[in-house]
Amino acid sequence: LIQRTDGDSFYEYELKIWLLLNKEYDGYRKMFEESAKGISEKLIQVTEAGYYMIGSLNHDEFNARMEHLTCFVGGLFGLGSAEKATSEVDRDLKIGEEITRTCRDSYDITATGIGPESFAANEDGSLATNRDTRYLLRPETVESIFVMWRVKRDQKYRDWGWKIFQAINKHCRVEKGFCGITNVNELPVTHEDSMPSFFLAETLKYLFLLFSPPSVLPLSEFVFNTEAHPLRIIKETRATMPSNLHVHLIVD
Repeated sequence: LIQRTDGDSFYEYELKIWLLLNKEYDGYRKMFEESAKGISEKLIQVTEAGYYMIGSLNHDEFNARMEHLTCFVGGLFGLGSAEKATSEVDRDLKIGEEITRTCRDSYDITATGIGPESFAANEDGSLATNRDTRYLLRPETVESIFVMWRVKRDQKYRDWGWKIFQAINKHCRVEKGFCGITNVNELPVTHEDSMPSFFLAETLKYLFLLFSPPSVLPLSEFVFNTEAHPLRIIKETRATMPSNLHVHLIVD
């Protein structure tokens, strides 16, 4: 297992291809179930303060640092729980809730109210945000907050998202757009000189959807790919799927 920037989409698509294809091809669900078991048993550590942290495992070497990019896992496990993708629905929901809380709190404890590029745990189990202190307008935390809102309809997720949006608007907005910042722990902020396209395509989209009615791009009809593009679920059975797809699909 390795859960980091060069492997994250693999685990995401195990679940999402199964959903996109109307749950007709169970091989993808089985792959996700196996991965979810491995992540829950090998990659998650709970700190003394109760934070769920996801590190990376390369062979036998474990790295306890958690990257902002990994924060999508909260929403992934929440979605998997809602869709009963594994036999451990309660476990998956708990992981979804707790990873989302950890990532949200990495925002809440900084001077700017914005989360860093990576963080770790202090000896007392609290979060340490002094590793890579940049914020690059990334979407993963608000992605998980959005998914957990759709799954649980708990107002706290909208409250968290609104507070994050206000912080981004206050500290990242410049004359002609938005820029990342070099250190989330320092005020006043120093801006990066770029606005990546994923800020519009993902970060702001997930924030918009968080405060939109659930009927807007409902998760029962759409699957969001890793770049937040909504793909309509193919409402077909195996028998009626286009025949040229079968060559490329993992069936069982």
